[in-house]
Amino acid sequence: MDRAQRRIHDVYDETIAGRRSAADPGTDLIGRLIAARDSADALSYSEIRDQVKLFLFAGHDTTPLC
Repeated sequence: MDRAQRRIHDVYDETIAGRRSAADPGTDLIGRLIAARDSADALSYSEIRDQVKLFLFAGHDTTPLC
């Protein structure tokens, strides 16, 4: 379980690093989290990673079936 979680974090961190170094991080979820500021400070890698995980893994569980 720990190895799988580290791998997931590695994938997210690589994606976030690539997007942060881009001239335009984009307007999707990751791009908007990179552009977001918390009291004038940029969100950390772990804060962005946690928000993306929450959106991807927790968000699907609460979607009602039609």
